[in-house]
Amino acid sequence: LVVDMVKPTLHHDVVLRRRMLFACLLFSLVLCNIVHAQPPFYFGTLTSALDKSTYEAQNGIQIAMIELNWRKYQPSSNSSFNTTYISGMQSQARTHLRAGRRLTLALGLHYTPQWVFDTIQDSKYVSPSGSVSSDLNMVFNNDVRRAAYIYFTRLAQDFNISNGDVWAVRLTSGGSTEVMYPQGNVYWAWDKNAQNGPKMPATMGKNPLPGWKPGNRTVPTTSVAAWVDWYIKGLDDCVAWQMRAFKQFGFKGYFQMLTPGSGARPSRYAADINNYLTQASPLTVGAAWDKFYGFIPDKSNVMAYVSSVADNSGDNSVCTANDRSVSLTNATANTWSSARWIARIADQYNLIKSGENPGYNMPASLAPFYIDTSSNGMMSKAMSLVRGCGFHSFYWAHSPRLYDGTLPFSLYAGYIRSLNGGSNPVPPFP
Repeated sequence: LVVDMVKPTLHHDVVLRRRMLFACLLFSLVLCNIVHAQPPFYFGTLTSALDKSTYEAQNGIQIAMIELNWRKYQPSSNSSFNTTYISGMQSQARTHLRAGRRLTLALGLHYTPQWVFDTIQDSKYVSPSGSVSSDLNMVFNNDVRRAAYIYFTRLAQDFNISNGDVWAVRLTSGGSTEVMYPQGNVYWAWDKNAQNGPKMPATMGKNPLPGWKPGNRTVPTTSVAAWVDWYIKGLDDCVAWQMRAFKQFGFKGYFQMLTPGSGARPSRYAADINNYLTQASPLTVGAAWDKFYGFIPDKSNVMAYVSSVADNSGDNSVCTANDRSVSLTNATANTWSSARWIARIADQYNLIKSGENPGYNMPASLAPFYIDTSSNGMMSKAMSLVRGCGFHSFYWAHSPRLYDGTLPFSLYAGYIRSLNGGSNPVPPFP
Protein backbone atom coordinates (compact mmCIF):
# COMPACT_ATOMS: atom_id res chain seq x y z
CA LEU A 1 0.00 0.00 0.00
CA VAL A 2 1.11 3.53 -0.72
CA VAL A 3 1.25 5.66 2.39
CA ASP A 4 0.37 9.35 2.46
CA MET A 5 3.19 11.84 2.77
CA VAL A 6 3.44 13.12 6.35
CA LYS A 7 3.56 16.88 6.74
CA PRO A 8 7.19 17.42 7.74
CA THR A 9 8.20 18.96 11.00
CA LEU A 10 10.96 21.56 10.95
CA HIS A 11 13.54 18.94 11.95
CA HIS A 12 12.25 16.50 9.32
CA ASP A 13 12.44 19.24 6.68
CA VAL A 14 16.06 20.01 7.53
CA VAL A 15 16.98 16.33 7.37
CA LEU A 16 15.15 15.97 4.05
CA ARG A 17 16.99 18.93 2.55
CA ARG A 18 20.33 17.58 3.73
CA ARG A 19 19.58 14.20 2.19
CA MET A 20 18.68 15.77 -1.13
CA LEU A 21 21.82 17.94 -1.13
CA PHE A 22 23.96 14.93 -0.29
CA ALA A 23 22.33 12.89 -3.05
CA CYS A 24 23.00 15.61 -5.62
CA LEU A 25 26.63 15.92 -4.50
CA LEU A 26 27.16 12.17 -4.71
CA PHE A 27 25.59 12.06 -8.13
CA SER A 28 27.76 14.89 -9.44
CA LEU A 29 30.87 13.03 -8.29
CA VAL A 30 29.72 9.78 -9.86
CA LEU A 31 29.08 11.42 -13.23
CA CYS A 32 32.15 13.61 -13.42
CA ASN A 33 33.81 11.47 -16.11
CA ILE A 34 30.73 11.11 -18.33
CA VAL A 35 30.51 13.70 -21.03
CA HIS A 36 28.56 12.64 -24.09
CA ALA A 37 24.91 12.68 -22.96
CA GLN A 38 23.10 15.93 -22.32
CA PRO A 39 19.74 16.79 -20.74
CA PRO A 40 16.84 16.77 -20.85
CA PHE A 41 16.27 13.27 -19.61
CA TYR A 42 12.71 12.13 -19.01
CA PHE A 43 11.75 10.25 -15.87
CA GLY A 44 8.84 8.13 -14.77
CA THR A 45 7.72 5.56 -12.25
CA LEU A 46 6.21 2.12 -12.70
CA THR A 47 2.77 1.42 -11.20
CA SER A 48 2.64 5.14 -10.47
CA ALA A 49 0.99 6.05 -7.16
CA LEU A 50 -2.31 7.82 -7.85
CA ASP A 51 -2.30 10.01 -4.76
CA LYS A 52 1.24 11.18 -5.52
CA SER A 53 0.81 11.90 -9.22
CA THR A 54 0.90 15.70 -8.96
CA TYR A 55 3.70 15.50 -6.39
CA GLU A 56 5.79 13.34 -8.73
CA ALA A 57 5.16 15.68 -11.65
CA GLN A 58 6.27 18.66 -9.56
CA ASN A 59 9.53 16.85 -8.87
CA GLY A 60 10.37 16.11 -12.50
CA ILE A 61 8.75 12.67 -12.78
CA GLN A 62 6.65 13.47 -15.81
CA ILE A 63 5.82 9.95 -17.00
CA ALA A 64 3.25 7.76 -15.27
CA MET A 65 2.57 4.10 -15.98
CA ILE A 66 -0.54 2.01 -15.44
CA GLU A 67 -0.83 -1.73 -16.04
CA LEU A 68 -3.98 -3.29 -17.40
CA ASN A 69 -5.12 -6.84 -16.70
CA TRP A 70 -6.65 -8.74 -19.62
CA ARG A 71 -8.23 -11.28 -17.28
CA LYS A 72 -10.11 -8.53 -15.45
CA TYR A 73 -10.92 -6.66 -18.67
CA GLN A 74 -12.58 -9.68 -20.29
CA PRO A 75 -13.11 -12.22 -17.53
CA SER A 76 -15.67 -14.53 -19.15
CA SER A 77 -15.56 -14.32 -22.97
CA ASN A 78 -14.28 -12.36 -25.92
CA SER A 79 -17.61 -10.60 -26.30
CA SER A 80 -18.04 -9.40 -22.72
CA PHE A 81 -16.20 -6.61 -20.95
CA ASN A 82 -15.97 -5.71 -17.27
CA THR A 83 -17.13 -2.09 -17.38
CA THR A 84 -16.58 -1.58 -13.65
CA TYR A 85 -12.91 -2.55 -13.95
CA ILE A 86 -12.50 -0.51 -17.13
CA SER A 87 -13.99 2.59 -15.50
CA GLY A 88 -11.58 2.25 -12.59
CA MET A 89 -8.56 2.06 -14.90
CA GLN A 90 -9.84 5.00 -16.95
CA SER A 91 -10.06 6.98 -13.73
CA GLN A 92 -6.42 6.15 -12.98
CA ALA A 93 -5.40 7.34 -16.43
CA ARG A 94 -7.32 10.60 -16.02
CA THR A 95 -5.65 11.25 -12.66
CA HIS A 96 -2.20 11.11 -14.23
CA LEU A 97 -3.22 13.11 -17.29
CA ARG A 98 -4.74 15.85 -15.12
CA ALA A 99 -1.39 16.08 -13.35
CA GLY A 100 0.12 17.00 -16.72
CA ARG A 101 2.01 13.74 -17.12
CA ARG A 102 2.58 11.48 -20.08
CA LEU A 103 0.92 8.08 -19.83
CA THR A 104 2.57 4.73 -20.48
CA LEU A 105 0.28 1.73 -20.89
CA ALA A 106 1.18 -1.85 -20.00
CA LEU A 107 -1.22 -4.25 -21.72
CA GLY A 108 -1.19 -7.05 -19.15
CA LEU A 109 -1.51 -9.87 -21.67
CA HIS A 110 0.24 -12.25 -19.30
CA TYR A 111 -2.85 -11.99 -17.11
CA THR A 112 -4.58 -14.27 -19.58
CA PRO A 113 -8.30 -15.04 -19.17
CA GLN A 114 -8.99 -18.72 -18.60
CA TRP A 115 -11.50 -18.76 -21.44
CA VAL A 116 -8.65 -18.14 -23.90
CA PHE A 117 -6.98 -21.39 -22.88
CA ASP A 118 -10.31 -23.23 -22.70
CA THR A 119 -11.59 -22.21 -26.14
CA ILE A 120 -8.45 -21.89 -28.29
CA GLN A 121 -6.54 -25.02 -29.18
CA ASP A 122 -2.74 -25.01 -28.92
CA SER A 123 -2.81 -21.78 -26.93
CA LYS A 124 0.22 -22.78 -24.86
CA TYR A 125 3.84 -23.48 -25.81
CA VAL A 126 5.20 -27.02 -26.06
CA SER A 127 8.78 -28.14 -25.46
CA PRO A 128 10.70 -30.82 -27.42
CA SER A 129 9.77 -33.40 -24.76
CA GLY A 130 6.08 -32.54 -25.02
CA SER A 131 5.80 -30.61 -21.76
CA VAL A 132 3.32 -27.74 -21.91
CA SER A 133 4.05 -24.29 -20.57
CA SER A 134 1.52 -22.28 -18.61
CA ASP A 135 2.31 -19.19 -20.75
CA LEU A 136 0.06 -17.86 -23.48
CA ASN A 137 1.33 -18.74 -26.97
CA MET A 138 0.83 -15.54 -28.92
CA VAL A 139 3.84 -16.16 -31.15
CA PHE A 140 2.72 -19.24 -33.07
CA ASN A 141 -1.08 -19.15 -32.76
CA ASN A 142 -3.06 -16.74 -34.91
CA ASP A 143 -6.33 -17.51 -33.11
CA VAL A 144 -4.74 -16.24 -29.90
CA ARG A 145 -3.78 -13.06 -31.73
CA ARG A 146 -7.34 -12.64 -32.97
CA ALA A 147 -8.63 -12.86 -29.42
CA ALA A 148 -6.05 -10.33 -28.24
CA TYR A 149 -6.95 -8.04 -31.15
CA ILE A 150 -10.51 -7.71 -29.86
CA TYR A 151 -9.08 -6.75 -26.47
CA PHE A 152 -6.77 -4.22 -28.16
CA THR A 153 -9.65 -2.75 -30.14
CA ARG A 154 -11.69 -2.08 -27.03
CA LEU A 155 -8.85 -0.69 -24.91
CA ALA A 156 -7.77 1.59 -27.77
CA GLN A 157 -11.23 3.17 -27.57
CA ASP A 158 -11.33 3.19 -23.76
CA PHE A 159 -7.97 4.96 -23.44
CA ASN A 160 -8.21 7.35 -26.41
CA ILE A 161 -5.25 5.82 -28.23
CA SER A 162 -5.90 7.92 -31.34
CA ASN A 163 -6.25 11.19 -29.41
CA GLY A 164 -2.80 11.26 -27.87
CA ASP A 165 -3.69 10.28 -24.31
CA VAL A 166 -1.14 7.44 -24.36
CA TRP A 167 2.50 8.34 -24.89
CA ALA A 168 4.02 4.84 -24.89
CA VAL A 169 2.87 1.22 -25.01
CA ARG A 170 4.90 -1.53 -23.38
CA LEU A 171 5.19 -4.56 -25.67
CA THR A 172 5.87 -8.15 -24.62
CA SER A 173 5.54 -11.60 -26.16
CA GLY A 174 2.10 -11.98 -24.60
CA GLY A 175 2.55 -14.79 -22.11
CA SER A 176 5.60 -13.19 -20.52
CA THR A 177 6.06 -9.82 -18.83
CA GLU A 178 8.87 -9.18 -21.33
CA VAL A 179 9.69 -10.10 -24.91
CA MET A 180 10.61 -13.70 -24.23
CA TYR A 181 9.52 -17.28 -24.53
CA PRO A 182 8.77 -19.17 -21.28
CA GLN A 183 11.46 -19.98 -18.72
CA GLY A 184 12.64 -23.53 -18.15
CA ASN A 185 15.93 -23.78 -20.08
CA VAL A 186 14.23 -25.54 -22.97
CA TYR A 187 13.08 -24.29 -26.35
CA TRP A 188 9.35 -23.84 -26.95
CA ALA A 189 8.46 -24.47 -30.58
CA TRP A 190 6.86 -27.91 -30.76
CA ASP A 191 3.16 -27.16 -30.64
CA LYS A 192 1.24 -27.99 -33.80
CA ASN A 193 1.38 -24.49 -35.27
CA ALA A 194 5.07 -23.93 -34.51
CA GLN A 195 5.63 -27.05 -36.60
CA ASN A 196 4.09 -25.25 -39.60
CA GLY A 197 0.52 -25.99 -38.56
CA PRO A 198 -2.60 -24.30 -39.95
CA LYS A 199 -2.86 -21.53 -37.33
CA MET A 200 0.67 -20.20 -37.65
CA PRO A 201 0.41 -16.43 -38.41
CA ALA A 202 0.81 -15.75 -42.10
CA THR A 203 3.40 -13.06 -41.38
CA MET A 204 5.79 -15.63 -39.89
CA GLY A 205 8.27 -17.51 -41.97
CA LYS A 206 7.98 -21.28 -42.07
CA ASN A 207 9.83 -23.37 -39.52
CA PRO A 208 12.99 -24.35 -41.46
CA LEU A 209 13.45 -27.62 -39.53
CA PRO A 210 10.04 -29.11 -38.71
CA GLY A 211 10.41 -32.22 -36.61
CA TRP A 212 14.01 -31.45 -35.65
CA LYS A 213 14.92 -31.26 -31.95
CA PRO A 214 17.98 -29.92 -30.10
CA GLY A 215 20.78 -32.46 -29.91
CA ASN A 216 20.00 -33.97 -33.31
CA ARG A 217 23.29 -33.66 -35.18
CA THR A 218 22.07 -35.01 -38.51
CA VAL A 219 21.77 -31.47 -39.90
CA PRO A 220 24.57 -28.94 -40.45
CA THR A 221 25.07 -26.15 -37.93
CA THR A 222 24.08 -23.66 -40.62
CA SER A 223 20.62 -25.19 -40.52
CA VAL A 224 20.57 -24.94 -36.74
CA ALA A 225 21.49 -21.26 -37.05
CA ALA A 226 18.62 -20.75 -39.48
CA TRP A 227 16.25 -22.41 -36.99
CA VAL A 228 17.48 -20.22 -34.12
CA ASP A 229 17.01 -17.08 -36.20
CA TRP A 230 13.49 -18.23 -37.09
CA TYR A 231 12.81 -18.79 -33.37
CA ILE A 232 13.99 -15.27 -32.50
CA LYS A 233 12.06 -13.81 -35.42
CA GLY A 234 8.92 -15.31 -33.89
CA LEU A 235 9.25 -12.75 -31.09
CA ASP A 236 9.83 -10.01 -33.66
CA ASP A 237 6.73 -11.03 -35.56
CA CYS A 238 4.69 -10.99 -32.36
CA VAL A 239 5.68 -7.43 -31.39
CA ALA A 240 5.49 -6.23 -35.00
CA TRP A 241 1.90 -7.50 -35.17
CA GLN A 242 1.05 -5.55 -32.02
CA MET A 243 2.67 -2.43 -33.46
CA ARG A 244 0.65 -2.70 -36.65
CA ALA A 245 -2.55 -3.10 -34.66
CA PHE A 246 -1.97 0.01 -32.56
CA LYS A 247 -0.95 2.04 -35.57
CA GLN A 248 -4.23 1.02 -37.21
CA PHE A 249 -5.99 2.43 -34.14
CA GLY A 250 -4.23 5.76 -34.70
CA PHE A 251 -1.52 5.43 -32.06
CA LYS A 252 1.39 7.84 -32.67
CA GLY A 253 3.48 7.28 -29.57
CA TYR A 254 6.40 5.04 -28.68
CA PHE A 255 6.65 1.26 -28.57
CA GLN A 256 8.80 -0.04 -25.74
CA MET A 257 10.36 -3.47 -26.31
CA LEU A 258 10.85 -4.96 -22.85
CA THR A 259 14.19 -6.76 -23.10
CA PRO A 260 15.94 -7.81 -19.87
CA GLY A 261 19.52 -8.72 -19.14
CA SER A 262 22.37 -9.39 -21.51
CA GLY A 263 20.83 -12.39 -23.24
CA ALA A 264 23.00 -14.62 -25.39
CA ARG A 265 25.69 -12.38 -26.86
CA PRO A 266 27.17 -13.30 -30.26
CA SER A 267 29.87 -15.60 -28.89
CA ARG A 268 27.32 -17.50 -26.80
CA TYR A 269 24.90 -17.60 -29.73
CA ALA A 270 27.61 -19.24 -31.89
CA ALA A 271 28.63 -21.67 -29.15
CA ASP A 272 25.04 -22.78 -28.56
CA ILE A 273 24.55 -23.45 -32.25
CA ASN A 274 27.80 -25.40 -32.48
CA ASN A 275 26.58 -27.50 -29.54
CA TYR A 276 23.24 -28.14 -31.28
CA LEU A 277 21.34 -26.22 -28.58
CA THR A 278 21.96 -28.86 -25.92
CA GLN A 279 23.00 -26.48 -23.13
CA ALA A 280 21.00 -24.23 -20.81
CA SER A 281 21.17 -20.78 -22.32
CA PRO A 282 19.44 -17.39 -22.52
CA LEU A 283 18.79 -18.40 -26.11
CA THR A 284 15.99 -20.72 -24.95
CA VAL A 285 13.83 -17.67 -24.18
CA GLY A 286 14.83 -16.04 -27.48
CA ALA A 287 17.11 -13.53 -25.77
CA ALA A 288 19.70 -12.68 -28.38
CA TRP A 289 19.06 -8.96 -28.32
CA ASP A 290 21.41 -7.98 -31.13
CA LYS A 291 19.48 -10.36 -33.38
CA PHE A 292 16.06 -9.40 -32.02
CA TYR A 293 16.46 -5.66 -32.54
CA GLY A 294 18.08 -6.17 -35.91
CA PHE A 295 15.16 -8.33 -37.11
CA ILE A 296 12.39 -5.85 -36.14
CA PRO A 297 10.87 -5.02 -39.55
CA ASP A 298 9.58 -1.53 -38.74
CA LYS A 299 11.78 0.32 -36.27
CA SER A 300 9.91 3.64 -36.34
CA ASN A 301 9.08 4.92 -32.83
CA VAL A 302 10.66 1.82 -31.28
CA MET A 303 12.42 2.17 -27.95
CA ALA A 304 15.16 -0.30 -27.07
CA TYR A 305 13.94 -0.77 -23.52
CA VAL A 306 16.35 -2.25 -20.97
CA SER A 307 14.16 -3.75 -18.26
CA SER A 308 17.21 -4.47 -16.08
CA VAL A 309 19.19 -1.22 -15.73
CA ALA A 310 21.74 -1.56 -12.92
CA ASP A 311 21.30 -5.32 -12.47
CA ASN A 312 24.97 -5.71 -11.45
CA SER A 313 25.88 -7.36 -14.74
CA GLY A 314 29.26 -6.32 -16.08
CA ASP A 315 29.93 -4.39 -12.87
CA ASN A 316 27.24 -1.94 -14.07
CA SER A 317 29.78 -0.54 -16.52
CA VAL A 318 28.77 2.73 -18.18
CA CYS A 319 28.94 3.45 -21.90
CA THR A 320 31.91 5.34 -23.30
CA ALA A 321 32.33 7.52 -26.35
CA ASN A 322 34.29 4.67 -28.00
CA ASP A 323 31.53 2.09 -27.72
CA ARG A 324 30.14 2.82 -31.17
CA SER A 325 33.45 1.74 -32.69
CA VAL A 326 33.18 -1.70 -31.05
CA SER A 327 31.40 -4.11 -33.39
CA LEU A 328 28.52 -6.16 -32.03
CA THR A 329 30.54 -9.33 -32.58
CA ASN A 330 33.61 -8.06 -30.71
CA ALA A 331 34.21 -10.16 -27.58
CA THR A 332 35.22 -6.98 -25.75
CA ALA A 333 31.53 -6.28 -25.26
CA ASN A 334 31.07 -9.56 -23.35
CA THR A 335 32.26 -7.81 -20.18
CA TRP A 336 29.81 -4.92 -20.49
CA SER A 337 26.73 -4.40 -18.36
CA SER A 338 23.40 -5.39 -19.87
CA ALA A 339 22.35 -1.73 -20.14
CA ARG A 340 25.58 -0.85 -21.95
CA TRP A 341 25.17 -3.84 -24.29
CA ILE A 342 21.59 -3.03 -25.29
CA ALA A 343 22.53 0.65 -25.61
CA ARG A 344 25.21 -0.36 -28.11
CA ILE A 345 22.63 -2.38 -30.04
CA ALA A 346 20.27 0.61 -29.99
CA ASP A 347 23.00 2.81 -31.44
CA GLN A 348 23.60 0.23 -34.16
CA TYR A 349 19.98 0.48 -35.30
CA ASN A 350 19.33 4.15 -34.43
CA LEU A 351 16.82 3.32 -31.73
CA ILE A 352 15.80 5.46 -28.78
CA LYS A 353 17.00 4.11 -25.42
CA SER A 354 14.81 3.72 -22.37
CA GLY A 355 14.51 1.38 -19.43
CA GLU A 356 13.83 0.56 -15.80
CA ASN A 357 15.71 -0.91 -12.86
CA PRO A 358 15.00 -4.33 -11.36
CA GLY A 359 12.19 -4.03 -8.81
CA TYR A 360 12.71 -4.57 -5.11
CA ASN A 361 13.31 -8.25 -4.31
CA MET A 362 13.37 -9.01 -8.06
CA PRO A 363 15.47 -11.03 -7.34
CA ALA A 364 15.90 -11.03 -3.56
CA SER A 365 19.69 -11.11 -3.95
CA LEU A 366 19.56 -7.53 -5.24
CA ALA A 367 17.49 -6.22 -2.31
CA PRO A 368 20.48 -4.82 -0.33
CA PHE A 369 21.73 -3.13 -3.51
CA TYR A 370 18.25 -1.71 -4.16
CA ILE A 371 17.96 -0.03 -0.76
CA ASP A 372 21.55 1.29 -0.74
CA THR A 373 21.24 5.10 -0.93
CA SER A 374 24.98 5.67 -1.41
CA SER A 375 26.89 6.13 -4.64
CA ASN A 376 27.30 2.33 -4.67
CA GLY A 377 23.55 1.69 -4.67
CA MET A 378 21.21 0.71 -7.47
CA MET A 379 19.69 4.15 -7.95
CA SER A 380 23.06 5.86 -8.28
CA LYS A 381 24.32 3.22 -10.71
CA ALA A 382 21.11 3.40 -12.74
CA MET A 383 21.37 7.17 -13.07
CA SER A 384 24.99 6.90 -14.17
CA LEU A 385 23.91 4.48 -16.88
CA VAL A 386 21.02 6.73 -17.94
CA ARG A 387 23.34 9.64 -18.53
CA GLY A 388 26.43 7.76 -19.66
CA CYS A 389 24.55 5.65 -22.20
CA GLY A 390 22.39 8.48 -23.50
CA PHE A 391 19.01 7.18 -22.38
CA HIS A 392 16.01 9.17 -23.52
CA SER A 393 13.89 8.12 -20.54
CA PHE A 394 13.93 5.99 -17.42
CA TYR A 395 11.34 4.60 -14.98
CA TRP A 396 11.96 3.75 -11.35
CA ALA A 397 10.51 0.39 -10.31
CA HIS A 398 8.29 0.96 -8.47
CA SER A 399 6.55 4.13 -7.35
CA PRO A 400 5.18 2.73 -4.03
CA ARG A 401 8.74 1.90 -2.91
CA LEU A 402 9.49 5.63 -2.81
CA TYR A 403 6.83 6.17 -0.14
CA ASP A 404 6.70 3.01 1.98
CA GLY A 405 10.10 3.45 3.62
CA THR A 406 12.07 1.25 1.21
CA LEU A 407 13.78 4.29 -0.35
CA PRO A 408 13.37 8.04 0.23
CA PHE A 409 11.52 9.81 -2.54
CA SER A 410 13.99 12.68 -2.09
CA LEU A 411 16.78 10.47 -3.44
CA TYR A 412 15.11 9.98 -6.83
CA ALA A 413 13.98 13.62 -6.96
CA GLY A 414 17.52 14.76 -6.16
CA TYR A 415 19.08 12.74 -8.94
CA ILE A 416 16.51 14.05 -11.41
CA ARG A 417 17.19 17.62 -10.32
CA SER A 418 20.94 17.07 -10.74
CA LEU A 419 20.54 15.61 -14.22
CA ASN A 420 18.06 18.15 -15.54
CA GLY A 421 19.27 21.25 -13.76
CA GLY A 422 16.04 21.72 -11.87
CA SER A 423 13.81 21.78 -14.94
CA ASN A 424 10.78 19.51 -15.22
CA PRO A 425 10.52 18.75 -18.94
CA VAL A 426 7.49 16.88 -20.29
CA PRO A 427 8.60 14.38 -22.94
CA PRO A 428 7.40 15.19 -26.45
CA PHE A 429 5.66 12.72 -28.74
CA PRO A 430 7.73 11.32 -31.64
